[in-house]
Amino acid sequence: MNDQTRTIRGSDRRRRPTPAFSPYLLGGRRRGPRRVADPQTNYYSDHPGARALLIGGLLFALSVLDAVLSLRLFASAKSYELNPLLAILLEHSNQAFLAFKFGITFAALLVLLFHWNFRILGRIPTTVAAYWLVGTYLTLIVYETGLLWW
Repeated sequence: MNDQTRTIRGSDRRRRPTPAFSPYLLGGRRRGPRRVADPQTNYYSDHPGARALLIGGLLFALSVLDAVLSLRLFASAKSYELNPLLAILLEHSNQAFLAFKFGITFAALLVLLFHWNFRILGRIPTTVAAYWLVGTYLTLIVYETGLLWW
C-alpha cells in the first residue's frame, strides 16, 4: 500500500489484527480461499456452505432426538445418566438438563462450522469427523430406541 492510499483511507488496517468481534463477523464476503495459489485447506470462510449447514442442522436435530429418548429412558428407569454434570442437572430439573445439553451442542456446532475447512491433526478433514458424528448419533438413537422398545 503506498503513502497516497494510506492518507486517503487513514492508517494501514493491517498494522493490527482484526478483532474477534468485528463488523465482518456475520457480514463478511469470504466463501473460500482468497487466491488460487492459497492452500485449499485450513482456512476460515465467512459463510459456511450448504452442506456444512445441513450437517450442522442434522447433528442438532439428532442431539434433540437423543435428549428426548434419554429423558424417556430415565423416566422408565431403564437407564441412568453417566455424565456426572448432566446427572446433577437432571436431578435439578429436566429443563436444566435440556438447556445445558442444547447449549453445549450448539457451541460445539459453532466451532465445527467455523473450522469446516480445516483438517484435524493435519490429516482428517473436518467433514469426515462431522459424518462420523452423524453415524455415531444414529447408532446411539437406534440403541436407545431398542432399549425403549424392550
